[in-house]
Amino acid sequence: MLSIRVAVHWVPSHVDIDGNEQADILAKMATGWREGGEIGPKAPTFQSLQSLSSAAKRTTKARLQTYWANKWETGETGRELHRLAPKISKQRLRVHGGLPKAFSATLTQIRTGKVALKSYLRRIKRAPDSRCTCGDEQTGRHVLIECPNFKDLRKAVWPFNSQPQSYKSILNLVWSAKKAAQYMVQTGLLGQFLEARNRLKVTN
Repeated sequence: MLSIRVAVHWVPSHVDIDGNEQADILAKMATGWREGGEIGPKAPTFQSLQSLSSAAKRTTKARLQTYWANKWETGETGRELHRLAPKISKQRLRVHGGLPKAFSATLTQIRTGKVALKSYLRRIKRAPDSRCTCGDEQTGRHVLIECPNFKDLRKAVWPFNSQPQSYKSILNLVWSAKKAAQYMVQTGLLGQFLEARNRLKVTN
């Protein structure tokens, strides 16, 4: 049978080490201990610390919201998006509710102006020119509202002349924004969504 002997030794872990000595005193003071046997105030309890944490989170959130709102108002987050949605609200997020990933991503790209159409691709030097095959500047507005190449598709997606005439309205009204995403994918202009073009549909 294995015999094990256990010895307990006191180790002076903080003796004569200035930083450790101070940490030891502060730890004792947190319990109410004071030199000379006096009793002082204790450190905040866990419940108090939790309250302080909640207050800190509220303050941080409020500051971030103010910071973001200032950037939004000055257009630092992107002029195209600011023109389309000058006010920030939770309603903006409703547009993406229930959308397939391809449609949601497309909608975000259209609204920011950073969508794989020739106008933007030319700007980032990924296309030799910015012209649509119809001859006009190929922007999101042009493809959604004006381009004659997609006249039939436009009627199919927005039947009975239901398409809003304002580009801003198209991308801010929940039902029409979803239609806009579907329409843009089905044009086939966005190569990354060609696979999704024929199998995805969106409802009002």
